[in-house]
Amino acid sequence: MIPPTMMNNFIKEFRAEGYPAQFIGAGIHTSLFDRIDKSQVWEEVDGIRITMPSSWWNEDGEVIDFLKILLNKYHPEEAQQIMRTSNGYLGGYGADLMFKLIETTIAEVGAENFNSQAIYETAQSFALIADGVETDSFLETKRNSRNCLAMYEFRAEGEDLSGKTSDWITVVRSP
Repeated sequence: MIPPTMMNNFIKEFRAEGYPAQFIGAGIHTSLFDRIDKSQVWEEVDGIRITMPSSWWNEDGEVIDFLKILLNKYHPEEAQQIMRTSNGYLGGYGADLMFKLIETTIAEVGAENFNSQAIYETAQSFALIADGVETDSFLETKRNSRNCLAMYEFRAEGEDLSGKTSDWITVVRSP
């Protein structure tokens, strides 16, 4: 079952009624740690699986480490709080993809020929490798670049997400 985005009250009431369910959420649910903390529902959310297109703050990797550097450079006083209560900086994964695609396009066609058509054509043979995994690529008919997702679990012990529960999970698309 997929909980609503503002899941803290829903989960609390659902569990209080004694209903069993395995919840599966998405990255947006990681932005609710402050609400989970304030509502004291870590026991109720324990075990909820979360799919994300990025690594989580408690891991190491080339992109997540770079995002930590940026966060600590530009928001040193707030870095820990931001990592705890916001997933906005994790959008850096998408920015990294776009910057590398633009860089590759300019290298192939030159700055004077850079335009949306050039990006589209470059994207057809472009792949982003992060932490040794091809995380993103495009095809003529594949406009959503993501190739894999990470799976995490909310953990009451430690009041955080677990490390990845497995290797990156391949996104399966219908033919």
